[in-house]
Amino acid sequence: MVVSAAAAGPLFAQAPIKTLGAHGVGLANDLRSQLGLDQGTTPVLSLPDCDGSKAQTCTAAGITIASRARAVRIAFHLWNTTEDVDLIEGALR
Repeated sequence: MVVSAAAAGPLFAQAPIKTLGAHGVGLANDLRSQLGLDQGTTPVLSLPDCDGSKAQTCTAAGITIASRARAVRIAFHLWNTTEDVDLIEGALR
């Protein structure tokens, strides 16, 4: 992991920060669209999960999420892809 991070560091340093941020927001908005939610301006979604079933379903599908305050938090990062969006959407449907 450290070796790959060291190799990727200079590449990411050359990318405009707005481009990197837009990637995560775009993926989050793709998921929002698939779930019938309004578009947002952040790469993070917080969905109600009163009974913990969304967290359990996502974890069982191999999706890393945060679960707190009766909600699941899904955050998209540079390494996430549209396949991740589809995986999450499938788990939440």
